[in-house]
Amino acid sequence: MKDRRNFLKAITALPVVGAPLVQASGVSSPQKYTQKTKTAFPVSHRRRRILWNNDGDDLWGPAHGRRGFPESLESVDQYLELRMKDLEGTQVDSLFYCGFGTQPNWEFPRDRITALGPDPLKHVVDFAHRNKMEFMFSIRMNDIHDSFMPDHWKFKLNHPELLQANVTQQEFDQKFLPWIQRQSTEHPLAEVWKRRGPATRDFYSWSAFQDLAILPNQLPRR
Repeated sequence: MKDRRNFLKAITALPVVGAPLVQASGVSSPQKYTQKTKTAFPVSHRRRRILWNNDGDDLWGPAHGRRGFPESLESVDQYLELRMKDLEGTQVDSLFYCGFGTQPNWEFPRDRITALGPDPLKHVVDFAHRNKMEFMFSIRMNDIHDSFMPDHWKFKLNHPELLQANVTQQEFDQKFLPWIQRQSTEHPLAEVWKRRGPATRDFYSWSAFQDLAILPNQLPRR
């Protein structure tokens, strides 16, 4: 902690070093630089009252036939009633919508949500704008819901060597794939659960990617 404090003191004592960088960018002072940024990106500097984050279950649940959600969505109004309509007339002025869980929403099964058309998310965007709310789309990086729900991205199925499970292709095919494809109800790490409890890191993190910094041209070929 002491070293960290000394480091912070040292870097805050170097305004002269930073000045040429500000001038090189065509801005004569930090104050003008800040104003220029606000002008270029006015939305990022607006004052917000309440941010509402919808994690996207109102689309994901029905699309996948999950318990607790309608078996299918028969209209746009039914979709918005699940989590959106109650925001009307409130102080919520920013609506964040997560369209990415175990798979991106553009890959959801469509047979239960056909009433929403080719772009279901458009209805949420339109709802936000009708109610004078800004809309932000969010994604989850390296999501691991599929470690305990048998829904996997196609990419993960094709590249199990990139997962934290760190198993061979044969082990993956014999132990994990039957559960992923719903051919078995026994979770591949059920024994770990029994020994260490449901909060064990092994149980939840096995489906995470080991390194998100891998470039596409570095990916192994199958």
